[in-house]
Amino acid sequence: MLDELGIELIYAGSPEAKGKIENKNKVVQNSLLNDIKRFNIKSYDELNKWFNDYYIDYLNHKFSYPPKEEDSEFIPLGNTDLTKIMCIKGNRTILSGNMISINNEYYIPIDKDGNDFIFYKGTTVEVWKDVFNDTVRIFKNNKLYNTRKIEGHRIDMEKKMKKIINEQKQLEILIRERDERLKSRAKRSGVHFNSCFLYSTI
Repeated sequence: MLDELGIELIYAGSPEAKGKIENKNKVVQNSLLNDIKRFNIKSYDELNKWFNDYYIDYLNHKFSYPPKEEDSEFIPLGNTDLTKIMCIKGNRTILSGNMISINNEYYIPIDKDGNDFIFYKGTTVEVWKDVFNDTVRIFKNNKLYNTRKIEGHRIDMEKKMKKIINEQKQLEILIRERDERLKSRAKRSGVHFNSCFLYSTI
């Protein structure tokens, strides 16, 4: 996000700089609760107003330092669309049914008219998930597509794991029963039997 906005992230690499940050954090953590009691603040509304009208200025006065250069580095956004920047981006593959999966939830791409837009199965697309409202969009071939969430299509991972475990246990039971039958037959015929299957309990 910072790269797209043209912002350089400067880390506090010196002990002096880190110390200033920790001093401020210590004041906020240790003094804030006492100050809230001291100013007899009883509600969140009172807290928000007091914090914005008074406490921020107090913290800035106590911990801020004048910049070495007075020129502002802020750049106007202009026509920048922040919804294309303030999102988590990653690649997904179009699955059967023309859908993508994100965090065990499924979405279908739609065009600007709200109709399903068809991608070939196996197509790799870039997915953008808005950090503020969780809206999911698909970016492909320099075009941006909205999506609609498929309600009720979420896979319950707990049920899925229970099913896998139950199937494993059933397989183990079948293998044991088979081994017992083969051992019984081998015993009757005087042949030594060794199972060639290994099984483990999950």
